[in-house]
Amino acid sequence: MSEEWLKAASRTIRAARVDPSMPNVARVWNYLVGGRDNFEADRQAARQLIAAAPVMEHVAPASRAFLRRAVTYLAAEAGIRQFLDIGTGMPTAGNTHEVAQAIDPSCRIVYVDNDPVVLSHARAGLRSSPEGATSYLDADARDTKAIVAGASETLDFDRPVGVIMIDILNFLEDAGDVLSGGNFHAEPVAFAADTLALALAEIGSLAERRVAVLVDPKMSGLPAFLVENSGVNSGFMMAQVTAAALVSENKTIAAPCSVDSIPTSANQEDHVSMATHGARRLGPMVDNAAAVIGIELLAAAQGIDFHRPAQSSLKLEQVHAGIRGDVPFYAADRYFAPDIRAAQHWVKAGRFSPQVMRILPSRAGGQ
Repeated sequence: MSEEWLKAASRTIRAARVDPSMPNVARVWNYLVGGRDNFEADRQAARQLIAAAPVMEHVAPASRAFLRRAVTYLAAEAGIRQFLDIGTGMPTAGNTHEVAQAIDPSCRIVYVDNDPVVLSHARAGLRSSPEGATSYLDADARDTKAIVAGASETLDFDRPVGVIMIDILNFLEDAGDVLSGGNFHAEPVAFAADTLALALAEIGSLAERRVAVLVDPKMSGLPAFLVENSGVNSGFMMAQVTAAALVSENKTIAAPCSVDSIPTSANQEDHVSMATHGARRLGPMVDNAAAVIGIELLAAAQGIDFHRPAQSSLKLEQVHAGIRGDVPFYAADRYFAPDIRAAQHWVKAGRFSPQVMRILPSRAGGQ
C-alpha cells in the first residue's frame, strides 16, 4: 500500500502508539474473531470479557459470519459493487473487500475507522484486486460529512453503495443526548412491506371477484363458466378456483409482520421489526396476484368473444387482440396451466401498460 494511496484515500493520519501492555479495543475484537494481530494484554482482556459475559465468545464469530453472508448476498444476488464499511476494526480473514472481490474483482471498498492501531495494520494488510479498489478512511463514525467526502474519492455515490455498520454503536462514547430513531431494526421497511402486502392481497381479491361474476350466468348473462356446453366442458370453473386459492394464500400471508417480535441473542435483541420476512413474502404475493389478474384477463377476453359482433372501446379491443394473439378462444376444455402462466407473465412484464397510462398516471413513462 503506497503512501500516495494513503494520501488520496484518507484524512491526516495519526501515528499509532502501540503499548503491548495495554489492551486495545480493536485488538481485543481481533482476538475474539480468531485473528492473530493481538498481544497478551488483549487476550487477557478478552478472557475477562467472556468471563463476565459468556455470550461474547460466540457473538464475535457470529458477527464475522454475518458480515460474510451479508456481503455475499449484496455482491452475488443484489448486484452491489461498492461498499462503505464503517467501523471496520482490525483487518482479518474474510474482510469485506475479500468477500466482495472474490465475487466480482471490480468491486470498490472503503473502510472507515479512527483507531491509529487499525490504520497501521490496514497499511500492511489491505490489498485490492487490480480491477477494483480498496481504501481506508481515517474518520469518526459520527462525522458523516467527512465520511461522505472522503469516500467519494473511491466510491461513486450516484450508484448503489452497500453501507456496513456492524458492532460499532457500543463503542461510541457518550457525548450529549443519544436519540434512537428505531432505524437500526428496519421498522420503516417493515411498515412499508406490510402496506404493500395488504395492497397486493386486495388487488388479487378484487380481480377474483370480477372473475366470479363472469363465470356465473346469473350475474353475467354469459354461458356458465364462459364455455359452450358447460355440462360437458368445465370452461373457466377451475381457473376461478385457482384464482380463489391464490387470493386465499395471499390473504393468509398478508398479516402484518411488523407487529411480531421474538427476543433473541440471549435477550439482547429484545425487539425486532420482522422486516426481512415482511419483504421476502412480497415476491410470492406478486406472483399470486399477477396470476389472478392474468386469469381475469383471459376470462374478460372470453366474455368479449361471447358478445360479438359488438365492439368494445379501442383500448380494450387492443388488449383483447393482444390476448388472442397468444391464447385462442376456449371452444372446448384444454390444459389451462400454460395459458395462466402466459397471462401471469403479461401482467408482471407490464405488457398492457400503454393501454392504461391515461387511466393510471403513475404508469406514465413505464414506471
